[in-house]
Amino acid sequence: MTGSGDRFWPASLSPDDPAGWDWDGKGPARCDERLDAYFGARADEPSIVRAIEVDGAGGFRLHLSDGFSLEPFPDDSRGHEESRLFQPGTAGPHFVVEGGRVAQDVDWA
Repeated sequence: MTGSGDRFWPASLSPDDPAGWDWDGKGPARCDERLDAYFGARADEPSIVRAIEVDGAGGFRLHLSDGFSLEPFPDDSRGHEESRLFQPGTAGPHFVVEGGRVAQDVDWA
């Protein structure tokens, strides 16, 4: 699907292009492009989370019904919010990992 290095590569530019990333450029990265394509292709029939694995550093892996997995990982070790999953445009619950743990009593609003 995508990897963390795709955040640093421009959308629509071939990985083989020697030009590489323009650090002063604006616009979406390859990661954005690939995630948009993945979720867009499943808009009418979203993937279902079949299993969850967690690690001691605040990372986790969601195993999805289509064989893919989503594996967010903390970007630092300072104990701030590492991950937040929610359904945009709804008032539904949020899944928040903070300080290496699932956060409790989070204000969802």
